[in-house]
Amino acid sequence: VGTVRDGAGAPLGGAQVVAADHAVGATTDARGAYALRLPRAARGDTVDLVVRRVGYASRPLRVALTGDTVRADATLPATA
Repeated sequence: VGTVRDGAGAPLGGAQVVAADHAVGATTDARGAYALRLPRAARGDTVDLVVRRVGYASRPLRVALTGDTVRADATLPATA
């Protein structure tokens, strides 16, 4: 679970959050919130997420899967 915001701190709806190694992804809602479900076998590992939205710079996130629910928030700066 997490929230994606723009460079000004406003929620960013319509952003994609993808865990490519696990073929899992989600799109943020109007509040910038998202949730991903990863296979149980992934727990205890790290997962590389990519957060992206048209008009914003993509951001990679490396997340340690330490429990049933892990929070990973991101801020995407606008591209020129």
